[in-house]
Amino acid sequence: AQAQRIADGTLTGYALGEVDEAEARDLLADGLSVLVPAETGCHKDPMAQRLAERYPDRYAGVTGASLSRDFDALGVPCVPVSMSDQEKRTGRGFRRQDIEAAIEKRAAVQSAGAAS
Repeated sequence: AQAQRIADGTLTGYALGEVDEAEARDLLADGLSVLVPAETGCHKDPMAQRLAERYPDRYAGVTGASLSRDFDALGVPCVPVSMSDQEKRTGRGFRRQDIEAAIEKRAAVQSAGAAS
């Protein structure tokens, strides 16, 4: 039946294996991807801007406040972070080590779930 629906062009979207990019959002991986290699962290507003620029389909309209809520739900706290820019500013944001730890924890939980 599925082969016939594919041939007829009536099978689309999720049933066909297509994934909406907005649904495929992975804040932990995406947040880590917008950090410059030498950065130990990033303030929440610049990170929101970076995410919106790099992934406009996933993060259009995202704010520093919404990132704080979303990261917190994933176990990444919003904490004082020093930026290594020319002004050596300190503000609230997310540390690389916390994002990496949350990714590792998620992988361990998924691995344990797959093993059972």
